[in-house]
Amino acid sequence: MKLSKWGTCVLALMVVACGNLVETAQPLESTQGTLRLPLTAPSPEGEVKLVGAAFNITGAQTVSISDTSADTLTVPLIEGDYTIELAGSWHLEHVSAPSTPLMAELLSPPVLAFSVSKGTMTEVRYLFKRAGSGSVDVGVSVDNGGSISGTLTFTQHEGPTDSEFASLVGKSVPFVISFETSRVVKLGGGAKAISVETGPIFVQFGGRDGALLEKHVSPFFKGQTTAFNVSSLSDGYQVLSNFAIEGVGSGTPLDFTSYESQPFRGSVDGGGYPAATAFEFQSTMIFSLHAFGDLSGTFAGTVVPK
Repeated sequence: MKLSKWGTCVLALMVVACGNLVETAQPLESTQGTLRLPLTAPSPEGEVKLVGAAFNITGAQTVSISDTSADTLTVPLIEGDYTIELAGSWHLEHVSAPSTPLMAELLSPPVLAFSVSKGTMTEVRYLFKRAGSGSVDVGVSVDNGGSISGTLTFTQHEGPTDSEFASLVGKSVPFVISFETSRVVKLGGGAKAISVETGPIFVQFGGRDGALLEKHVSPFFKGQTTAFNVSSLSDGYQVLSNFAIEGVGSGTPLDFTSYESQPFRGSVDGGGYPAATAFEFQSTMIFSLHAFGDLSGTFAGTVVPK
């Protein structure tokens, strides 16, 4: 058994919002909520900043932010459902070396959903993957691990016809699952395979069509673990199988299961076992929402262990 910490450096920009109910388009000082967006983060090599970004917020209010020169942005908002879009020609840089971009890519979907509710706080994170060995931690919080990102395409809903989840049929929703650690076990007997069990996961569903899942599903997957197998086939291909996440704490059970993927080309280690390198996959899945029915369709994306 091997405990690994796959080397993805991720910058997490957190949106923190709390709000009170008002009935006007403009928040009152005594009842408004506040969205807080830090743009800087400490790292062993010095503070890192997101530069050149713009943010478009839509929902109960519409707000566009183009001046991101401050270290932290604060925006008053009224209670309601929102989406925030990361736009602009952004890059990351060390505060001590301005105008020198760091190699990084956006891991999260560019459009994320969040809600502002009375007396509550909501956190939304944009995750950025740093290029390189992953030895430098950057971000407001850091995921030094793996990720699974891609798209869920829903083709069928079985269950109550009045379930709001039925509206997702025919829609494609981007997602990202990030985790800091994983436990990898080489499986004996039959085809050479590995079993991967992650540490606690962070799940995001993006886009406007993903708002329903982000609001009602993500909170109950957060902190859970996921597991999957990768098996080598005789023709040099590999398959992903037994991928599952079980959500708890919602009062209504939730679980996600993916069936064996289509074969894909993957790397192997010196012993012929699947290696912990990036690969793309596609499979079918079922999203069991129990009292709200089942959603099924396609689960496709990329596993990025480093």
